[in-house]
Amino acid sequence: MKTTYEPGKELVEFQSNSISIVYNVKTGSN
Repeated sequence: MKTTYEPGKELVEFQSNSISIVYNVKTGSN
């Protein structure tokens, strides 16, 4: 886990991870 915090970057990475998880769930892949 990253210890450095950059305003905005954390949120972008979180959104990207969430989108990837949702996409994987919808397509049935892990």
